[in-house]
Amino acid sequence: MNQSPSVDPSRVGVTSSIVAGSLVMAVLFFAGIALSQRLGKAPDEPMLTWVGVGFAALVIVPAIVVPRVITNAGLKKLESYEGEDAERALAGLYQSRVIVAQAMPEGAAFFNLVAYLLEGNWVSLGVVGGLLLMMLAQFPTQGRFENWVKRLREEQAFQR
Repeated sequence: MNQSPSVDPSRVGVTSSIVAGSLVMAVLFFAGIALSQRLGKAPDEPMLTWVGVGFAALVIVPAIVVPRVITNAGLKKLESYEGEDAERALAGLYQSRVIVAQAMPEGAAFFNLVAYLLEGNWVSLGVVGGLLLMMLAQFPTQGRFENWVKRLREEQAFQR
């Protein structure tokens, strides 16, 4: 018998929302600090700004693709689970997927905030805003988790 993961499927949306919300809030808090530190200072040469723009552009595709890869790899491991164990395992897989999907744009947002803090170029803040929108667009909820599980089950039924 498989060891049951300790994630409660009925609360995975709440837990995932707390984790994702913490990542978003960290970016917002650091943005506030960066803005207060650069207030009234002239912008410097935007070298790091353009590196940050490139970094953000490079993160967008993996932030979409890697969670799908994690899901596919996780589903292969979960084939032996049944009943409540399967639900708990799917909940754990969803949480892993959420953390990875949110952490990638968060890292790029932090890089761009550091670039803004050092150089004061508003382009960096625009990139941070776009990355925050990306994070918020895929913000987890209980309903999104339930729809995700439903979609996975439909795909599995279709493949049989």
